[in-house]
Amino acid sequence: MYIGGAVMDEGCVQEEIRFTISTEMLVSLLVCEKMQSNECIFLIGCEQFLTYTGYANTFKANADYIDKTPKDSWGRKLCHVVAMDAIYYANPLTQYTVENMARELIKAHLMEIEK
Repeated sequence: MYIGGAVMDEGCVQEEIRFTISTEMLVSLLVCEKMQSNECIFLIGCEQFLTYTGYANTFKANADYIDKTPKDSWGRKLCHVVAMDAIYYANPLTQYTVENMARELIKAHLMEIEK
């Protein structure tokens, strides 16, 4: 899966909203390759620029937002976003195969390592 979900299309759920309110994250669409089954993508220093209301078809970007999140010694906002691609399982039972469970556990473990 590629980072950003359907942010450049008509998507307006969790991932797409985050990319919309923190627009500098959109650069990752240009520089990040397709995620492999053992990869996550870390976005460091993400600043929020917009407020919003709603979700999905009720989502609406509102006013400018002044992000008062503290900065680290490099001047980056102390905000870390971890992108982990999800798989849609048409048959919910297939998510419990050894292969699929291992994939999800590896990605979850990668997120913990960064802490």
